[in-house]
Amino acid sequence: MRVDELRDLARRAANVTGYRQILVLGSQAVHGALPDADLPAITTMSEEADLAVVGDVSGETPHMIEASFGMGSPYHQSFGVHADGIALSEVALPDGWEGRVRTQQIDDGADVDNPVTLLFPEIHDLCASKLTVAVTGGFGRRSDRAFVSALAEAGLVDLGILNDRVGRLPATVSPEVRHGAHAIVHNLSRDNP
Repeated sequence: MRVDELRDLARRAANVTGYRQILVLGSQAVHGALPDADLPAITTMSEEADLAVVGDVSGETPHMIEASFGMGSPYHQSFGVHADGIALSEVALPDGWEGRVRTQQIDDGADVDNPVTLLFPEIHDLCASKLTVAVTGGFGRRSDRAFVSALAEAGLVDLGILNDRVGRLPATVSPEVRHGAHAIVHNLSRDNP
């Protein structure tokens, strides 16, 4: 997914949900976490953007995003990319991530005086979150590990900081998952001295 495609999806998600702050999660968050970097191809190859709405009190916004822009939607069929609506409760981000978040305002052609604010987890917070998925399995296990590995190999992630952020994952992350994420960082450190 290109950055312009991500911005279009986020803008449309803001308009559909009525919320003006969209948190970009998953691999496409790399566009805002490292906006000026020469990104490894693997980090932007997904056609899916994980989007969460900041301040969603009803819990309905993930369903609204999926219905409008999800896999198989008319939007997906027309543009070749899609969005996965995410609730913040589904994501494990290190404690204090909100204070490190990167922001980007984008114009909303429909409401010029009310821009959409995109929020991107800082790159080490994003990678710590992705490592929890890599450890727990699921659909993205290999791709999440490869994502973090590619960023480390490109020198875009400091493995010492990443290891610290894994240690700051919330208490909802089990000790086994935390240990597995630390082990991945340790292995990456050996591979990328």
